[in-house]
Amino acid sequence: MPDIWYKYYSKMKKNAILHTLWVSGLILFITFGCTRNKEYITPTSWLVFPTDSGKYRTYKAIDTSFTVQNQQGIRDEYFRKEEIGGVVDFELKSFHKLYTFRTENEDDSINYELDRIWTIYKDTTKFAEVIKENVRELVIKFPVYADTTYTWDPYLYADTYEAHNLRYRCSHADTTVTVRGKTFEHCVVIFESTREDTISSPSIALKYRKAYTVYAPNVGKIKRYYKQIDRSTSAGQINTETSSVHIEEIVEHN
Repeated sequence: MPDIWYKYYSKMKKNAILHTLWVSGLILFITFGCTRNKEYITPTSWLVFPTDSGKYRTYKAIDTSFTVQNQQGIRDEYFRKEEIGGVVDFELKSFHKLYTFRTENEDDSINYELDRIWTIYKDTTKFAEVIKENVRELVIKFPVYADTTYTWDPYLYADTYEAHNLRYRCSHADTTVTVRGKTFEHCVVIFESTREDTISSPSIALKYRKAYTVYAPNVGKIKRYYKQIDRSTSAGQINTETSSVHIEEIVEHN
C-alpha cells in the first residue's frame, strides 16, 4: 500500500507541476503575446533619420501654386539638395545644421544655390525634429510603431492653431517603397492631417489636404508629398495664399 500511494502521489504531483507550467505559459502569452500587436522595428526606427555630417540627398521637386487668373496651377520644377553640416552644441544637446539648396529649374541639376539653413536634432529614445526659422517641428516619434498617432509638438506646450490641429500618423513601420525606379526596404511612412472642424477662418472651407513623408534607413527622407486646396465658401475659388502642392522624390544620396 505505501508503494501504491507513493506512486499515486508522485503522479499527482507531476500533473500539478505540468498544469502550473501550462497556466503560467498561458498567462505569459496573454500578457505579452496578445498585447504586442503593434509593429516595432529596431534598430531601423532611428536609422531612418541619419544625422551624420557630410551626408546629402538630392531630389527632383515640383511646386504648384495658384493665382486668381490661373486656378489650374502653375508648375515650378527644379532640383533640391539637403546636406547635413557640423555639430552645434546648445543646452547640453548636440544639433546639426541642415543646409538646403536648389537649382533654377529642372534643366539644371548641377548649379545649386543655397536656399535655407535649418537645424536637426535626434534623440534615439524619444524623437527626431527639424527647426525651421526657429520653429520646432516633430518629424518622427521613437520608437516607431505602425498605426500610431501623435501631435507635432514633442513638448506639448505650443498654444497655436497649428499645434492643436496638426497630427502625425505612422501608417507603416516596415515597408518597401520604390521611388524613381529605386527600391528602398524597411521604410517608415508618416502621414499628416488636420481637423477640419477647427479651421481658423470661417471664410475658408478646407476641401482637401493630403501630406505624407517616406523615410528609409541610413538614407533619410526619400519622398515628400504635400497638397492642400482651400476654397472660398462664397465664390468657391481656390484660395491662392493657402493652397499649394509640393512633391519631391529622391534622385541621389551618399
